[in-house]
Amino acid sequence: MSPESVTGVAALPGGTRLVCADTSLWKLGAGKPVRFTLPESCQGLRVSPSGQLALVAGAKAASVWHLGDGKMLTQIQWSDPARRAAFLGDAALLLAGANGLERLDLGTQARTSLRPGAATGAVTGVVAAPDGQRAVVGDGTRVQLVNLADGQVLSGVRCEAACPVQDAQFGAGRRVAVVRAGDTLYALREGHPATVVLRGAQGSAGFPLADGGTWVLTAGRIERRDAQTGRREGVVRPEGVSGPAAWTPQGGLLFVSGRELVELDAAGREVGRTALP
Repeated sequence: MSPESVTGVAALPGGTRLVCADTSLWKLGAGKPVRFTLPESCQGLRVSPSGQLALVAGAKAASVWHLGDGKMLTQIQWSDPARRAAFLGDAALLLAGANGLERLDLGTQARTSLRPGAATGAVTGVVAAPDGQRAVVGDGTRVQLVNLADGQVLSGVRCEAACPVQDAQFGAGRRVAVVRAGDTLYALREGHPATVVLRGAQGSAGFPLADGGTWVLTAGRIERRDAQTGRREGVVRPEGVSGPAAWTPQGGLLFVSGRELVELDAAGREVGRTALP
């Protein structure tokens, strides 16, 4: 596996790690790596809150996998699923489309329209918080943090240029999200206006910290920036970051560096490495 082919990683409770690349989803643990063969090339990976299910996005469809037995539970034909499909708890998906947001029950396949609040019309990107109570939604011209129960907009921004939602990461309290929309990283904090963390952020990702800082993966390194002002406060890792990243259950970070997965703890110290299969 080449590092450039990795399009998604995830850290599960108990030390298991997932790597999505080409038409393979790899499950890495204490034993031999386990490979799930995907119906099409992986363009995105998300994991349910319990860590038992994986949502793998392809070009035109999303598939849901049970990580215990490696069986595909369902496949949903959906436009741009890497940006328009997310877990809503462990029993449903949140789908974004021309008519707003829908809840798809994984057991019955029933669909229910959700109140879109201010995000009326087409929704082109969505990322739900792990607790399923809030989500980041975008329509290509604005990005909002919304309460899914009543549609209330908790924070948001109307962009100066086209800003499709590319990535969003929630902090531990689920009330702050850092979003890459277009070429800008925005911090959306509940009850506050959106702020710019980084401009010229193509390919970057931001991970909000409990103390108001943000880990920003950009240009092959990890920086620490202030979520409110965007000011760079330091460099956590000066080089060697070459692929996607994800939170660990302990509040650290998992990312690709060369031909390995590298894990940092919540203080930014390296605590482990795993070879890519």
